[in-house]
Amino acid sequence: MNPLSKAFIGTALLVHVLASLLGAALAVDNPYALQLRYVHTHGQTIGFVAFLIYGVSYHIFPRFQGRPLRYPGLGWLHYGLAVTGLLLLWLGRTTGAIPAQLAGGVISAAGVLVFAFNIGSVIFGRRP
Repeated sequence: MNPLSKAFIGTALLVHVLASLLGAALAVDNPYALQLRYVHTHGQTIGFVAFLIYGVSYHIFPRFQGRPLRYPGLGWLHYGLAVTGLLLLWLGRTTGAIPAQLAGGVISAAGVLVFAFNIGSVIFGRRP
């Protein structure tokens, strides 16, 4: 498996464990439950599900198409954007910092666009 796929899948597993532990901690009533529920939910949906999809996609689609990823550097840019966006979303929600939440959302969306372009160029691009 390529290093980019391993990075996404490894991060997905780490975030899944952390978000699951946080979810278990939410069983105890505390004043921060609403903020922590948001962190738990985004950890599972973005940090686990989306990161796992990204990692598997970077592994499988080039093989299905019979050609390498056209822009591997964009894959690493996507990884950096995805991790940074998720961390900023978490930070913003736990501290109430709206600018961090906004920045996290914009950065995460930019990562999705980079991913779509990169995988789209493998699936729909011309053969070299």
